[in-house]
Amino acid sequence: MNSKKGKKVHLEIILFFIVSIYCLLAPNRETCMDDTWISSIVGLSGSVKLFSVKLFLLAPLWWGILCYILLRLANPYLKEHGVKLQINNRIYKALIKIFTIAFLIALIYWSCGFTLYVVFPPMPFLVGYYIMNHRIILGISWCIEAILIYVSFET
Repeated sequence: MNSKKGKKVHLEIILFFIVSIYCLLAPNRETCMDDTWISSIVGLSGSVKLFSVKLFLLAPLWWGILCYILLRLANPYLKEHGVKLQINNRIYKALIKIFTIAFLIALIYWSCGFTLYVVFPPMPFLVGYYIMNHRIILGISWCIEAILIYVSFET
């Protein structure tokens, strides 16, 4: 009997709930400038910063974590039907891991810049400005990163 496996709580589920709670409690577009309990604690500019962290970092990250969890849940079903998500070739796996890590660092770097309403180089300003105005691109990028992490790091 393997009773330990049934009681294991996965880190991504805990992270998903923490990010979900933050996204629910953080100020939204209407309340980030109002005199709410968050702005009275941290000041008005702090409330705007909490809103930008939610908008450009944690909301897209929420989609990426959700995508990763769904991949983990769908993997047994996909294996049953002959679909294999992992790569066995060592060279391709190493290249995908390198790309995955580089893309993760870039996403964190640019998301942190967007929370400050700045476009960090080497991204061209107009591209960064377009992404800040179309945040779905950032969410899709985090979903792509989740797929890359799953494909390259899951065994």
